[in-house]
Amino acid sequence: MYQKVSGQGPVPAQFAELQRWADTGWAEPQRNDRTEKRLTSTFAEIRDFYDAMLPRLGESLGWLDQFDLDALNDEQARLLQLTFMVGEVRNAVESFGQPDVVDGWDTRRFIVDEPLVATDG
Repeated sequence: MYQKVSGQGPVPAQFAELQRWADTGWAEPQRNDRTEKRLTSTFAEIRDFYDAMLPRLGESLGWLDQFDLDALNDEQARLLQLTFMVGEVRNAVESFGQPDVVDGWDTRRFIVDEPLVATDG
């Protein structure tokens, strides 16, 4: 499993136009923190992030795929965390048209106890 890093800090140089998103807290390392970022952001902020990231998402994931997940440096891990945030906001943009679920449970009630991957033992 990759080492989570602080959400704020540099991203790889070839993705420099995404730096402002890391600088403003969109590269949160923990799932619960990503959810909180979505819920406390305006829909306009979410949409701006989504519109900036989506065109670079395939390239970002393709570029990251060349590295061993367990050996990512801080910049690479931060870019990965930005891609995770796209997944966090996708439904808000594509389905809900607002930061939170429409007519659903309060999202803050779902606390994820990380890690989400099975471990031996």
